[in-house]
Amino acid sequence: MKCLILGGAGFLGSYLCEYLVSIKSDVYIYESPNADITRLYNVKDHVNIIRGNFKTENDFCYVLEGMDIVYHLICTSVPKTSNENIIMDLEDNVCATLRLLDGCIKCHIGKFIFFSSGGTVYGNMIYDKINEDHPTNPISAYGVQKLAIEKYIQLYSHLYQLDYRILRISNPYGPRQSPFRAQGVIPSFLTSAITERSLEIWGTGQVIRDYIYIDDVISGINAVVNYCGDYKLFNLGSGNGLSILALIEVISTVVKKKLDVIHISGQKQDVVSNVLDISRICNETKWMPMTGITTGIEYMFNTWKATNFVD
Repeated sequence: MKCLILGGAGFLGSYLCEYLVSIKSDVYIYESPNADITRLYNVKDHVNIIRGNFKTENDFCYVLEGMDIVYHLICTSVPKTSNENIIMDLEDNVCATLRLLDGCIKCHIGKFIFFSSGGTVYGNMIYDKINEDHPTNPISAYGVQKLAIEKYIQLYSHLYQLDYRILRISNPYGPRQSPFRAQGVIPSFLTSAITERSLEIWGTGQVIRDYIYIDDVISGINAVVNYCGDYKLFNLGSGNGLSILALIEVISTVVKKKLDVIHISGQKQDVVSNVLDISRICNETKWMPMTGITTGIEYMFNTWKATNFVD
């Protein structure tokens, strides 16, 4: 199987790349010229890296030719920054993905896997857990562009019979997350705990999120890719909600110290609660998340300490 991962050097992409190499896939990675490939240290001699500018690429066929499956992970923004330049967010992500989809049709790609966002496409919850049929009313440009890309993929499927899967992933976390990037509350809090700095939290700390350990994400991706049923769109999360304050208590237990918390004003792009209903993926593929939040953060903490990831 010849696979292309756009964004394969990132946190999630590096784990996916490692898994695909382990099952003897022929793996190609598309990344920007200055992308850090440090996370690929385990498989760098077993993958092919193609450098290019996703935002300005006019014709992706030179990258796509001969591929069996395409994993689209690249995104140029994060929820926190996406509202700062909404037009650029649209151009860099949606327009670029349309050019990618055009290339997929020209090159007869067998399957297209898109990594969407279960944390932002839905907006504020109407009922307790968000299933795939929940209304989509994103309150950040990041969520809007993810949802727009989903719709265009579905359009290309209708027009050109493109086979696809869409994964709405909650909040993945794991050892290879960077403590210095503006994405991911768990690495941010864990870094503050290790370096003995105060934790800054938005609002009261009652915001509820669904966190999923990276190993469960990868097994979930594999389950969906190999699924042959009628559904094309899946939530991928733990199915459990945790408030920011409860998360801080878990981290405090793991690092064995009381953490100092500073409250600052809430963010406009934050919904109050976001917990995914994962019944569809569990029932259709028999996949289940296996790693609880305390165990996952312990893995992450012990790995960081063992490798001096945070000084």
